[in-house]
Amino acid sequence: MWQDDFDLAPAPEEAGPVRIDHVAQALNPGSMDRFILFYRTLFNLVAEPTIEYADRFGLVRSRTMKNASGSVRIPLNISESPSTETARFVAAGAGAGVHHIALAVGNVEQAAAQAATAGLAPVPIPLNYYEDLQARFGLEADQLRRMQAHGVLYDRDTGGEFWHAYLPHFQGRFFFELVERQGYEGYGASNAPIRLAAMARRLAVSESAGVGHQ
Repeated sequence: MWQDDFDLAPAPEEAGPVRIDHVAQALNPGSMDRFILFYRTLFNLVAEPTIEYADRFGLVRSRTMKNASGSVRIPLNISESPSTETARFVAAGAGAGVHHIALAVGNVEQAAAQAATAGLAPVPIPLNYYEDLQARFGLEADQLRRMQAHGVLYDRDTGGEFWHAYLPHFQGRFFFELVERQGYEGYGASNAPIRLAAMARRLAVSESAGVGHQ
């Protein structure tokens, strides 16, 4: 009888298969070691080296728990500053929780376009970010225009390339990320300050316009 409660439709295939790339958690201050021990003991995950990225109001430390094949990735984010996005997320939820889920897609631009058609357009990224990308990586102008149109960010390491876009928050908190990897092993940490500023600006605009969060 459960079929009567749903309007079933075939999943779109234009952006390729979709799977979970990683699940990011925001933790209470001082709890990183406890969570690392939990995931290591229960699931035999291994902790990757700690990285730091800058929030507007302080530093955020991140350490990813990962299995041997890389099919399970759980970034753990923590901040001692009470004003960072990570700390405010924890405070709003009265404790640690899932900060966002990253969905791996075959083509992030097409996936972002599909999300926009469904009424969930990715967070817009400012033009100067793409001007900086052109200077740093020499990407073609046409590619940069497409990326900006869909709010796609970019990074590169010795293993390959990484494209990702962020969908708006649900209830001002949880959100999805769309990612496309080609040999890249990181999580786009260098883009974190841009993402944080873009999301904060979008939330401020929505609130000033009196628009409720989706």
